[in-house]
Amino acid sequence: RECDYWLVKLKNGSYRTGKITKDKYWVRFENQIAAYREFSPRPAEAVLENQTELDPGGWNAYPKFKPDSEEVYEVMLKGGLQRSAGWKKGNWTFYSEEITAFKKIKD
Repeated sequence: RECDYWLVKLKNGSYRTGKITKDKYWVRFENQIAAYREFSPRPAEAVLENQTELDPGGWNAYPKFKPDSEEVYEVMLKGGLQRSAGWKKGNWTFYSEEITAFKKIKD
């Protein structure tokens, strides 16, 4: 692949989707990164389909459930991609039409 995507914690404490090229060059956040890691493992689709209660520490089906606080979450998109997106005033800051699940980010 041309690029890999990571969950990135910036030096200011916020989270973003980080993109690193095959040549190991960070796109956009080069000098701002404090830490990075892979996104959390995806749950089985059946788990999300059959989910009946919000799981505060795990993956939650969207739009069946909505985040309970305004912050940045790990999100799963249609087609299987994972990214980060903020929840602000009842809406997603990015990927709003593509999000199928969300999860709180744990340090």
